[in-house]
Amino acid sequence: TYDYSNYNSEDFIAYVSQSFRNYGSYADGSNVTMRNSQFEDYQTKLVMAQKWNDCNSTEANFQYYEGKDIGIPGTGTAPIPAAADLTYPAIRRGMINLTHTYNPDFTYYKQAIFNVYYQYIDRRAELDNFPSVSPMDQVDPGANHYTYGTKWQNDIEWENHKIITGIDVWERQLESFR
Repeated sequence: TYDYSNYNSEDFIAYVSQSFRNYGSYADGSNVTMRNSQFEDYQTKLVMAQKWNDCNSTEANFQYYEGKDIGIPGTGTAPIPAAADLTYPAIRRGMINLTHTYNPDFTYYKQAIFNVYYQYIDRRAELDNFPSVSPMDQVDPGANHYTYGTKWQNDIEWENHKIITGIDVWERQLESFR
């Protein structure tokens, strides 16, 4: 299921979308069920942009995704027993992005873009359903990813040349556990 709505005028844009999917394990071309291929997820996206004047505009973008009980089917060729199930019981991703664009009315200096953003991903995995002779019952690894950043870009045109200058700075953190 997917739906969206938008609004736009001469100086303002708003867009929102939402999706939801829920599927059981699928059957292949021979009608054999691919065990542990189920998933359920949804996502939301919201974008708003404002044109302040002929030279300045700002855009905000928000995204959120969440998945539950996402099976990762396998054939037993990996170093995991064929009977074991690898599943994402929960996974989430969120992003916030804010961009301001300046388009001056200068001969050479064409555009400046300033952007800041934050994104997180949290991922939980579950490895279970081991054969009864296995020394393990279940393994629960996971990770949290965090990225913060900013970017400043300047576009300059001179005769037949285009020069792009700027700076892009980010920090990514990863916390993982088993």
